[in-house]
Amino acid sequence: MAVSKMKRTRPSAEYTALAKEVRSVFMILMKHLRRDLEAKLTESGLELSPLAFGVIRLLDGPARTIKDLSDKMMLRPATLVPVVDALAKRHLIKRHQDEQDRRCHLLALTPAGQKILRLVSESAVNDLLAIQLEKIGGVSSRQLCARLKELGVAMIGAPEFKKLLIKSL
Repeated sequence: MAVSKMKRTRPSAEYTALAKEVRSVFMILMKHLRRDLEAKLTESGLELSPLAFGVIRLLDGPARTIKDLSDKMMLRPATLVPVVDALAKRHLIKRHQDEQDRRCHLLALTPAGQKILRLVSESAVNDLLAIQLEKIGGVSSRQLCARLKELGVAMIGAPEFKKLLIKSL
């Protein structure tokens, strides 16, 4: 069930305060994870934004359309077009026509794009989130992940959340 279709009830003051705290925690964590990725990109000497690197990472494997990328990244295709154009101009990705549907253009990594992916992936050994999850332990990490999935299902609905989760992995 989509959020807009859910019957809304007024939460208690306790849960309103808790929701505010959870939002703050998510924002702080996302900010630190973004900074960590930006630092890795800078350290590797690449002039790439986290969004551009996300596109490169998603193109590791079969060729995809901009629509595929937008679905996986939960962004509008129009947001990705300038990023894809810039990556193509730098010869990190290439466009080619889909042989099965000539209206579609497929995107794929070039050897230079694959090299960048390997460079940054090697620095993923120091992945901030993975290191911290390991520190809190396997059981706690798996419980955290399970609770976050429960929250996603409760907020978005099981089928939609599972679809989004599968697309993003």
